[in-house]
Amino acid sequence: MQEHEREMFTWSVAVRGNIPIIDSGLAAAQAAEASAQGQLSRIAAESLAARIASDIELKAASVRELQGRAELARSSLEVAQMQAELAELKFQQGAGTQMEALAASVAADELVTLTATDPGGNTSEFSRAYDS
Repeated sequence: MQEHEREMFTWSVAVRGNIPIIDSGLAAAQAAEASAQGQLSRIAAESLAARIASDIELKAASVRELQGRAELARSSLEVAQMQAELAELKFQQGAGTQMEALAASVAADELVTLTATDPGGNTSEFSRAYDS
């Protein structure tokens, strides 16, 4: 083969790609916005947790107060019952009056019903059960 008879082969190669030059500001802004949204969500969650903890503590304090009131009421009832027993014993021994025994029984919140009959045969009834 001679020089001018040589065949010529040509090769071409193309490379294609994207380099985001202008887009870099948008990506940074989106990342900052996502970070801010994450912080807002974290603050909202912490606020909710604090509010729930406060509500729980308030309810627990209310329960403790009610327990104290119930204990006080039980103690008051025990004292009133002892006073009623003492007044009844005094009355039985002749050292107290029927009104003292009645007052102590009513204070102890016992069920008391009184019936009175006048000389004409009319009766009147008083019952703590009907008292509102």
